Amino acid sequence: MRGTHRNLVTKSWRDKVVFSAVSATGIALRTALIYGIFGGLWILFSDRILHFFVTDPEALLFAQTLKGWFYVAMTALLVFVLIRSQTRVLQKVNRALREREKDLSIVLDSISDAVIATDGQGRVALLNPVAEKMTGFRESEGIGRTLGSLITFSQEKRSSAPPPTLDRPVEELIEIEPFEAEFIPRGGVEPRKITVAVAGLRDESEGLFGTVVVIRDVTEERELRERLLHTQKMEAIGQLAGGVAHDFNNLLTGIMGNAELLSMTLDEGSEDATMAGEIARASERAATLTRQLLVFSRKRKLEMGSVDVHVVVKDVIK
Repeated sequence: MRGTHRNLVTKSWRDKVVFSAVSATGIALRTALIYGIFGGLWILFSDRILHFFVTDPEALLFAQTLKGWFYVAMTALLVFVLIRSQTRVLQKVNRALREREKDLSIVLDSISDAVIATDGQGRVALLNPVAEKMTGFRESEGIGRTLGSLITFSQEKRSSAPPPTLDRPVEELIEIEPFEAEFIPRGGVEPRKITVAVAGLRDESEGLFGTVVVIRDVTEERELRERLLHTQKMEAIGQLAGGVAHDFNNLLTGIMGNAELLSMTLDEGSEDATMAGEIARASERAATLTRQLLVFSRKRKLEMGSVDVHVVVKDVIK
C-alpha cells in the first residue's frame, strides 16, 4: 500500500504486534541474565582454580592478567553471540510481519469494496483506494476523522426511517446490522446507493480494539434491477395486450363479415348502404389497431409503410 499508514494497523498497533511476538525488554533481560551468570561463575571459580595450579607469585600475577584478557574476550564473544541470535529472531519476526502486511495490502488494494478501519475510539485508521475514491478523502486526510465526517447519508424519499449514524462508540457500532442507504460523496451532487456492514477487530489480550467498515456501491446494481422490473412489467402488459387483441380481432371478424353481407342486400347509394360501409371501414380501422397491439406484444413483426395523411384526416372527420 502507499503511504506510511497503508496498513490494516496503525503504528501503535504494529508495535503491539511486534512486541507481543518478541519483547524487547525480554531480550535485554535475557542477555543480562546470561551475562551475569557467566560473569559470576567466572569470578567465583577462576581465582580458586589459578591458586590451586599456580603457587609462584610472579606466575600467578601473569596468569591473572591472562585470565582478565580471556574474560574480556569471552565476554565480548558471548555478547556478540547473544545479540546476533536475538537480532536474527527480531529480523525474522519483522520480515514475517512485513510479508503479512504486504499480503494484506494486496488484498485491500484488489477488492472492489471500500474498506475503512477505525481504532478503539472510532477514529479512522485506514482507507483502501476504493474508500478514497468513494468518499473523496485521501487516506492522509481521512486518518483521525470520525466515520460520520467521511460518510454522509441522505434521507431517501421512499424511506421514512433515517439511516443509522456511524458516530457512536465501537461497542455500539458493531451491533449495527448491515443496511442500505443513500450516500453523498465529498463534493458530489448525485447521491449513491450503498450497503454498509460493520465488524469488530479483536485480539486475545485486549479484546475489541477497533472496527472495520465495508461499503459497497450498489447504484448501478439497483438501476439494473429497476430496469429489469420495468422490462418485466412491460412484457406482462404486452402479453395482456396480445390476448386482448386476439379476442377483439375475433369480434371484428364477425362484425366485418356481417357488414359486408348487409351491404350486399342493400341498394347501392342508399343511406343504409352508406352506413353499412361506415361500419366496415370502422372495423378495418379497429383491425389496424389490433395489429398495432400485436406488434406491441411482439407477437407480430413491425411493418413499416407510408400513410396518406389526407385519407386519415378525412376518415376521422367522417
